Amino acid sequence: MQTERQILEQMKAGFPQLPDEEWEWLYDCAVRSAFAGKSVGREECKQCYLLYRRFRKEVLKELKGWKKIWFLYGKGM
Repeated sequence: MQTERQILEQMKAGFPQLPDEEWEWLYDCAVRSAFAGKSVGREECKQCYLLYRRFRKEVLKELKGWKKIWFLYGKGM
């Protein structure tokens, strides 16, 4: 079984579109929201959404052909 740190490191290595600090912040927000019983604030939600949009844009620039179609419609991102 993987630890939280190992999962975070895999995400950083697998998706270099976001810097390490942003991955750590995003992961922290997700864990707090899911397990701490506290909701993430409005400003943090907005920041998460902006990071997602930037990440999605970077991924789409790198994909070509069927991979791009699969990312957009198959995965629903």
